[in-house]
Amino acid sequence: MNNQLSRKRLLQMYLSNLQVNVTALGFNPVWSDWRGIDYTPDYNKFYFITDGEGWLKIGDRELYPKPGQLALMPEGVRQSYSAINDKPYTKFWCHFTAKIGTINLFDLIRLPLDDRRAGG
Repeated sequence: MNNQLSRKRLLQMYLSNLQVNVTALGFNPVWSDWRGIDYTPDYNKFYFITDGEGWLKIGDRELYPKPGQLALMPEGVRQSYSAINDKPYTKFWCHFTAKIGTINLFDLIRLPLDDRRAGG
């Protein structure tokens, strides 16, 4: 029980100092030539897929998010993305930073990838 309380308190302490900065956002379909291969962004990305098909690679994980699924692409991690057919994604998207001091939130909090939810 003490370990759980300590983890909860530590998380509360971290999150109370969290600074989030949204740098860009939108909702749009992507072109059939939409792609970026092996780059490492200095910002995080959320993609909420509403239609279409595509491919994401985050580190060494390949994902194929489907409509209704949310993908997190954290900063500082090698990434790739691409349309994969003639029906590319339509998506809500958000580029943002999330820092606690100078540390990226997702360097402190590792979110598990669930293949059933992430489309893998």
